[in-house]
Amino acid sequence: MPKQFRAALLLLGAAARPYIKIAEPLQDAVVYGEDDGTGQNIRGVRLVLHYYDLPDDGYDRLRVVTRVDRGYTNTLGPPLPDSTLTLSSRLGTHFLEIVLRDRDEPDGDFGDAATVTYDLVPAPGDAILREAGEVKDVEGVIRPRGDELSHAACLDRRERPIRVVLAGQLQLGGQSMLALEQARRLPLIKTWSGRRAFSLDFAFAIPPQPNRTTGPLEPLLKALDVPVHKFYTQIPGHLVREWGRGNTTNRLSSILAAARHLDDLAEDVRGIIQPFVDVVKGADIFSFTNHENHRHDDRTMVEAARLAGVPHILCEPSNLWWGSLPTGADGTASALVVPSHFAGRFWRERGALTQAAVVPPGFEAGPILRQETNVSRVRFGFVGRLAPQKSPGLFIRAAAAVGAAYRHTPLDVSFAVLGDGPLREPLERLAHRLGLRVTGGRYVSEERGPGTEMHFAGWLEPSDVRAAVRESLDVVVHSNVLEETFCMCNVEAMAEGKAVVTFGVGGVSEYLRRGDAHGIVVDTPSVAGLTEALLRVAEDSEWRRRLGAEAAPRVRGLHGGQDLSFDRMAVQYANLYSGLVCPARDLNQRAQDVACVGVDGEKADDENPGALLRRDEYWAAACGVARLLPSNDNPQMRQLLALLLGEATRIDRENVTPLLNTREREALLVAAAVAESGLPNTTLDRRGALTALAAQYLTKAQGAVDQAATHWEALFKLRRPVLNCSGSLWSYAVPDTAALVFMEDGSGGVLQMGATGLKLSNLIPDRPSDFEATPGKLRHAAAQFAHLASTGVELAPSVVDALAPCSVTSLDELASSYADAAERLSAISQDDETDARSLREVASDAVLPVLATLDRGVHLYMPRSMDSEAVLIDEQTAAKATADFERINLCVIDGALSDHALTHLRKQLVESTVWYDAKRGHLGAYLEDGIASGLLLQVVEEFGAKLPDIVGPKRLVQAWGYKYHGQEADMGIRPHADEGAVTVNCWLTPDRYNLRQGSGGLRIYNASVPDTMPFLQANRDFRAVRKHVEHADRVDVDHRQNRCVVFRSALVHETLPFYFERSYDAYRINLSLMYGVSDWRSAYQSSPDASA
Repeated sequence: MPKQFRAALLLLGAAARPYIKIAEPLQDAVVYGEDDGTGQNIRGVRLVLHYYDLPDDGYDRLRVVTRVDRGYTNTLGPPLPDSTLTLSSRLGTHFLEIVLRDRDEPDGDFGDAATVTYDLVPAPGDAILREAGEVKDVEGVIRPRGDELSHAACLDRRERPIRVVLAGQLQLGGQSMLALEQARRLPLIKTWSGRRAFSLDFAFAIPPQPNRTTGPLEPLLKALDVPVHKFYTQIPGHLVREWGRGNTTNRLSSILAAARHLDDLAEDVRGIIQPFVDVVKGADIFSFTNHENHRHDDRTMVEAARLAGVPHILCEPSNLWWGSLPTGADGTASALVVPSHFAGRFWRERGALTQAAVVPPGFEAGPILRQETNVSRVRFGFVGRLAPQKSPGLFIRAAAAVGAAYRHTPLDVSFAVLGDGPLREPLERLAHRLGLRVTGGRYVSEERGPGTEMHFAGWLEPSDVRAAVRESLDVVVHSNVLEETFCMCNVEAMAEGKAVVTFGVGGVSEYLRRGDAHGIVVDTPSVAGLTEALLRVAEDSEWRRRLGAEAAPRVRGLHGGQDLSFDRMAVQYANLYSGLVCPARDLNQRAQDVACVGVDGEKADDENPGALLRRDEYWAAACGVARLLPSNDNPQMRQLLALLLGEATRIDRENVTPLLNTREREALLVAAAVAESGLPNTTLDRRGALTALAAQYLTKAQGAVDQAATHWEALFKLRRPVLNCSGSLWSYAVPDTAALVFMEDGSGGVLQMGATGLKLSNLIPDRPSDFEATPGKLRHAAAQFAHLASTGVELAPSVVDALAPCSVTSLDELASSYADAAERLSAISQDDETDARSLREVASDAVLPVLATLDRGVHLYMPRSMDSEAVLIDEQTAAKATADFERINLCVIDGALSDHALTHLRKQLVESTVWYDAKRGHLGAYLEDGIASGLLLQVVEEFGAKLPDIVGPKRLVQAWGYKYHGQEADMGIRPHADEGAVTVNCWLTPDRYNLRQGSGGLRIYNASVPDTMPFLQANRDFRAVRKHVEHADRVDVDHRQNRCVVFRSALVHETLPFYFERSYDAYRINLSLMYGVSDWRSAYQSSPDASA
């Protein structure tokens, strides 16, 4: 009854109308509730009602009508319920409306309802659903790759694209936007042959409402040439009567589930689903968004798709819910597509039999914009739907507390709500009651007046939301205490360089966890906990800036974060789809897939592999060998196949790392796997050749740095094992390690291929070893062993066993042996740094430990790759470096390596016994001889990524370190040039050891050697090189720790005089990475002889 009529009745003396008040929960209360024990995350809230002006028969005639959160209504009575009840709710912000109605009276509106707004939060000590500690793998939860295609060969073999039908709404929402981004990107993915790999269709079920037959998504999809299919299903009236109204959907899905074929259905039943069948027939994959309240409708769609012959069905649950599973989670669907590992674990732990595939949503990853921090102003914002599960009331309450704290201070604090929803009116009124000044309100508005501003912006277009966050907010607050699948709003805020404050529930752990430096996860899910966090971030503007600066790169896959871009998302979907459609392939099949493409397979059908090889038809020859492998499987055949695949890629001639999703890169990965598969049960020389191939191919392919490092380390141990210490060492001869492969050419001839440029030894095989060394090299080794002993390093058990016959059991004893041998050799040497003499000239039993360990892997420190970035070059630094490089052919970058990378690369080169190449006053160590760690290979790849216009995709040709231990300041590298395209030279030694600031730098001449000068002369004849450049311009770069000099390798360069402390760990050390091959030289010698 309208209020004005009730007032009129009262004036006329009519009986007062019964009404109701809510005594508990109190208005604006924060309540805990009690877990109802069902395991469905439901809390019971005490509800106390007071009835007023009830007539004598009120309990028999009246009923209570409730509406929670502006959603569904519920009726209690008649008779009227007790005044104390339990209201079941989930955590969040709630708005309760209650009215009294006569039993014969319509429910009507709730204009005269008693209302209460309250927040339901976990009781102190209650756990909320968020990841604790490290995320552990869960059986049945997979994560498709997002960096490159996993089934490119299969896509190329298919006669047609994989057809995917996506079903959803045409309104712009979270799920439909993800479908749109798939539509923008998947059709652009090409097979190796240049054909489309995927085709997309969009299906939309027309609802009964005639005004909802389209939406803003439709024209966007059509502009992308994505077909939009609209279908309408209706159950005939006679079946409604037969099955019973309200039970039709369940009955229909049961009938469909019982059928094996469409022909098994009655004609009238088949007619119901035929419009949908016509849409999905012929599809490889059907994917739909599943809502909790549409589970039964979606079940009908799943069964209809199965009967239509769709082999793979994907369910994307729109959220997390309790008490029931998503449609298809019983194993009917091929996968549940979820946005986070947490969501996958959530469903699997609750009984889902279907595997969960984790595909986080994406954002448009533009450039990282530099954010200016306003120290006198802080604007906090809530971004999202104003719905109960988002707990927006907690944000309002914390805002009121923070606003009150800063009301009379110089700091300008304000708040904004970006979003709309059923709780907008209660939240506006809550903000007003708590003393905030509401602006932009639909129900309350106070454009002027006292109080901290709380602006309600309402619903915004997705692009406008991100713009508003970028331009208007400093901090984004995610106040959800209920389980959350992901929360894309946080990611978009982080992408804009904004600090994010969250309780870290559910899938937020995909990108932000407690203790992270790129956001704030509040430990205690309460108003007090949130308020404390907001006060801290408001107070410290520098911390606020750092949070945003760390956040932006992490959501782009940098600084150890996860790539959350749309491009990554599209590749994950592509790999999910192709992984379902493409059958699993063993290694032999993968080799055939990559080698036998198109005409290459046809050629292999007709000719002998040897004949093809004689004509340099490497792809076809590899195809022929791959087909022979199953019937002639042995390590030599695997070595041959790996060699042919590597040659087919032409990587050594093309000079660049193959791009992702190319035949060439797949060939390198397959070749590495083929080589690796041939390692067991083979001879030492063959094992060395296969190991070298696997290491080289993985390094050239990039993307698997630790796996490549494992093979490099294995190769090092094969090349450099510590020998058994005994008198027989004097007759030790290097074994023959040629490991050649042979194949007939089909016309009576035999072809021979060398296994690799990396033999198991640099010495001549089958000849007694000379055991040559310089006294300076031996003294360095003695100092290194003593240093290792002083830091607590112990000999490995295998080394102890090898040296036991000579009674050497510690690094200190080994250091003494080397020091003694150095003095013996020095007595007969003409120059301790350059005159290499055989230890046979000072033969005695005291030298035996040196013979057993000289140029051998006594100790190796191989740091693995980092989760975060190893190379810290931002876009601005890269732009300046590129400009300098284009202008003067070199650039200088300070602080290029992260602290972790710098520390552990230096530790690697200080500790590892890899310094075998003795030169004039310095020692060299190379990629194949123990420096190819996972961390170093990560640095190699990141320099290419961070300097795309200088290094870019150029392949790594060689990496080396030089350590300067000579007594004289001029014992550095003399003028020379290298054959690479670009060299990156980084100095690792701390500046405190440099006795003359800047000494030991690098001189680079803006000139190369003449085209007629051979490589060896350019690299070693320093007098001829110096004369050639004596009048050329030059640049002197001072030495500084963590300074990297990037220059064209063919430029003449030399080391400037160095003055460093004479202690072991103070030696000047540089790390050099050489990429590509220079234009001035057509052939490449695998190891440079010198570099600064």
